[in-house]
Amino acid sequence: MIYDTSYRNDLVREEINRRVGKPFTLMKRLQMMGNGSERMKILDASIKFYPYLNRTPYSTWASIELRPKGILVFFKQRERHFTWIIPYHQLSLFKSKILSIYGQGNFLKLEITGRKNSSFLRKLMNEKAKSSYENHPPFQENKDRKKVL
Repeated sequence: MIYDTSYRNDLVREEINRRVGKPFTLMKRLQMMGNGSERMKILDASIKFYPYLNRTPYSTWASIELRPKGILVFFKQRERHFTWIIPYHQLSLFKSKILSIYGQGNFLKLEITGRKNSSFLRKLMNEKAKSSYENHPPFQENKDRKKVL
């Protein structure tokens, strides 16, 4: 879901918190050494994003925030701010020289710059893996089961 977050809206805030969890506490953010990326240049996007992105030659930038159950991707068009909400179970990431974020049938391709973004992407992968493990623990075979010949 893409929401216009230019102005404070409690209904949108409640929906964001319901889908991806409340923001991490200050202590947790300090332990994680940050929960947000630096801005990254948007190189390509799916058709659904076209109305939200700048159509001028100036670049459009995005940043990502980690939440307990998903991520928020922030970008803006002139004075309007937009937030794309992606729960971890709908998130697919592909990283090479660019970062491709896929979710809910849409995608954004971002240019990775700086060391901070590299360390942030490691945190993002760890949070996604942790969420996947908590929701779907690995199969454990029952040792008490009799062997059938």
